Parts: sequence; structure tokens; C-alpha cells
Amino acid sequence: MKTLAWLWAVASASLSCASARVPDSDDGSVSPPVDGALPDAPRGPDGSLAPDAALTTDAAMGDSTVGCASPAGLLINEVNPNLALGRDLIELRVTTAGTLSGMKLVNGNGGSTLANLPAICAAAGDIVVVHLSPAAANGNAAASETTSKSQYPQSAASANYDGAWDVNQDVTAAGIAFTETILIMRRMDSSVLDVAVFSNLDGTSSATYMTAIATQQTAGTWLPATCANTQCQDVAADFSTVGDMVTLPSIQRVGATDTHTKNDWMVKAQTFGSGN
Repeated sequence: MKTLAWLWAVASASLSCASARVPDSDDGSVSPPVDGALPDAPRGPDGSLAPDAALTTDAAMGDSTVGCASPAGLLINEVNPNLALGRDLIELRVTTAGTLSGMKLVNGNGGSTLANLPAICAAAGDIVVVHLSPAAANGNAAASETTSKSQYPQSAASANYDGAWDVNQDVTAAGIAFTETILIMRRMDSSVLDVAVFSNLDGTSSATYMTAIATQQTAGTWLPATCANTQCQDVAADFSTVGDMVTLPSIQRVGATDTHTKNDWMVKAQTFGSGN
């Protein structure tokens, strides 16, 4: 009798687990379970996921792009290029839900990468704060947030923003030049998502800036298409009055429409981690 009971328990468990999967394909392979868990996720006798099964789902295994097949839309939203030790902040706003995987924030003055965005599955309206030159001693988290906006809460990492995805710079690069600078948000295929052009309007521009602004004007990603003065500072948003502390004014996007001009930008009280 004990042997029969044991065989009955094994058969019941096998049938229950099988019922949690999509029927096998014609080629004999096993399709993923309909509940999205990995095939080996622990289950109860009735085939339901065990309490710890969440640890074996694709998302928990580090792939935060599950359900995020398309790239997100992004706009550069707020910037402070005047913080000590190059710990500048660049905020991005998600305009269309999707994955941020493979996208790059680029310094247009020379084309160097400022940050590679991680595999975040973002919703429309989400805010992403990119921290340049992060350091634990300055309150930055040990890594970028990829699973939730509270993965590294401000209570544990004081430089983070609990209402935003906090992303640490992952390359060795200087901060943003507080003279004139061009920020470019690129998709995985290097096409341009957004451009922002800033200057302190000191009357002098570098040759690198002049070349970079001409490239963006020709592409139509920054307007107007020509400059009124030889230094091309007349087309840039003026960030000369931003503060030198994170709590002081920043330059940020105003209005909902992106016109690709300096009129999209204004220096005002900082709002990093939340809507402008």
C-alpha cells in the first residue's frame, strides 16, 4: 500500500507540473510555462508556483526587459554641469514606455560616451537620473538601479532619488564642461533620440563645439539651422547661472513640446528626481 501511495503522489505531481506548461511544440521541445516562470521553478502539488518561485522568473534573474520588447523614448530633461568633483547630474524623462538597454548618453563635444544605460524596463513618465563620477563616499549607491526605483533607496544611498531610476556613470569620463556643451541621447543603433545645447555665453567657443553644433544643425536635431554670431552661442540655452550645489538651481526643460531650440530650457529651482 505504501508503494502504491508513493507512485500515486509522483504521478499527481508530474501531471500538475505539466499542466502549468504550454503544450510541447511539434519538434518535441518544451514551451515556457504560461505563468512566465522558468521551467524549473519550484511548484506545489497543484502546479502553482511555490512562494520562492519569484526568484526564478526571468525578471528576477536580472533581465528587466521582460515585457519591454521595444526601445523607450527619452528626452534630456534637467542638467547641472557645475557640481564639485565632476559629480554632474543629467536627468532623462521617459516619453514612451520600453527598455533603456543599449542607449547611450554622449558628450557631443568630441563624441565620448558619458554613460551606457542599463536594462531598465521604464514606463512613460518615468524619470532617470544619471550620476557622473559616482562614489560611495559621496552618497552614491554601489550600482545602478535596474529592478525598481527603490532598489537603492535614499535612506541607504543619500545621493539617490526614490522617485527616479538612479544610474551611475559606467565609464571613465570627465564631467560636463561648464563653458559650452552638447548632450546627445542615442539609441542602440546610434541614431539620435534627443539633443541639448548649452553655453555660459562667455563669448568664446571651442572648435570642437563649433563643429559639433554644425553637425546637429545640419541633421535638424538642433535649431535654428544657422548661427547669428561666429561663436554660435546665440543658439545655445544659457546655463551660466546654475548653482554649484545639487540643491541650487539647475537648467531644465520647460513645456511639453520639444522644439529642438534653446527656448525649451530655463534655469530655475532644481527638481531632480521628479517632474519639472
